[in-house]
Amino acid sequence: VGIDTRLYNIARERLANPVACLQRCGVPDRMANQQTKRATFTRQQKEIRLESEVGSSGLWNQNGLSINYALLDLPFPLIRQIAAWQRDYDMTFFLPDRGDNAWWERHAQEEFDIAKALQIALGENTTIKIYRHQSWMSIEDVKNQSKKNSNESEDDPKEVQAFFDGVETKC
Repeated sequence: VGIDTRLYNIARERLANPVACLQRCGVPDRMANQQTKRATFTRQQKEIRLESEVGSSGLWNQNGLSINYALLDLPFPLIRQIAAWQRDYDMTFFLPDRGDNAWWERHAQEEFDIAKALQIALGENTTIKIYRHQSWMSIEDVKNQSKKNSNESEDDPKEVQAFFDGVETKC
């Protein structure tokens, strides 16, 4: 491009070789140490709850304390998805037209999709929970509850007919 660029350190001296300078300052070791801490912290979490709350990360531990994204060893695209979902929720408090029923249904579906992705990313050692039916439920519990509810709502035509056959009608 033809633009003259220079790299400077804190003392405003020119860096001849940034890679060597970063190594001399211990940056790779500090980064590896930070990654180890994130992995350890993530493995220690037996339960992570996903719930949107204004100004939060949307991630909570089993005691209800917010978890910062930087503390968890998660793929960056998943963190971006969670942050976008949470930001969308935050915006409902400033844009009243976005709080309709369709928006809430879509938000709940996104929450479920993110929870499934979190469960896959974190494996079986950590249970991901979302708030459904007035309690914290794991992804499997939500799936089972949905199946149960859909089975209950689908009435067998023979059972319906048998019910009405036993009802006396007076016209």
